[in-house]
Amino acid sequence: MARCFLAEYKGKAVAGNSMAPLRIRIRAPDFDPSELIKENMLTLVGRLTNLREQETSSVIPYLAMKWNMEPSSVSNLGRDCFQFRFARGEDICEVLSNKPY
Repeated sequence: MARCFLAEYKGKAVAGNSMAPLRIRIRAPDFDPSELIKENMLTLVGRLTNLREQETSSVIPYLAMKWNMEPSSVSNLGRDCFQFRFARGEDICEVLSNKPY
């Protein structure tokens, strides 16, 4: 004969009966990103995927040298991400066709 224990006896609660306060919704203001898109059109953002073998501090100078870039146009964004800003559209097209990336 099988016994059925109620949730109260087991010390369990029913999901969704939380008494947590409701979060207040905030409305983001209307924003036109067209100026930011235009500003960052010649920007390449990268992220390291093999953190055991690579360090951002050594990959950035290597890629800058490989792509003949000025060190001032390279930024370390943190969290293993980096950013390259190009002066001309031809430069970014050359980098993307030349590899490694």
